[in-house]
Amino acid sequence: DVREDDIGNYTCELPFGNFMVRRTTELSVTAPVTDKPPKILSPSEGQLSFIEMALGSPINLTCRAYFGYSGDASPLIYWMKGDKFIEDLDEERIHESEIKTVREHLGEQEVSISLTIDFLEESDLGNYSCYVENSHGRRQANIQLVKK
Repeated sequence: DVREDDIGNYTCELPFGNFMVRRTTELSVTAPVTDKPPKILSPSEGQLSFIEMALGSPINLTCRAYFGYSGDASPLIYWMKGDKFIEDLDEERIHESEIKTVREHLGEQEVSISLTIDFLEESDLGNYSCYVENSHGRRQANIQLVKK
């Protein structure tokens, strides 16, 4: 069985007449390929979180999730407001960050994505959902923005 401490370069040397034939290869190790959907770490997955904010306030919502190793597939994590993707809201005050890798180990990843509202307007109140997906399923966590 291959273990994490087996990672490294391996060299084979073979004397051949007056010469030495040498070949080196690198061994990398990954976690087993996952057969589970990703897991949302925050906000809480099974319950609606309420956040009270004053109109005019800036807001930053961060979604963090764990993705098991799945080969070359990139983590899919994104925010929606109601049934609309953030980029479809057509609001310059509302931005979704790039996906950030918080931690990575043997191909397993913890990632985050942030949703920023520069200043809260009445029309921004409502339900925001963070979705995470892989080939084994999709999960979501919901936040309800309410006026303070």
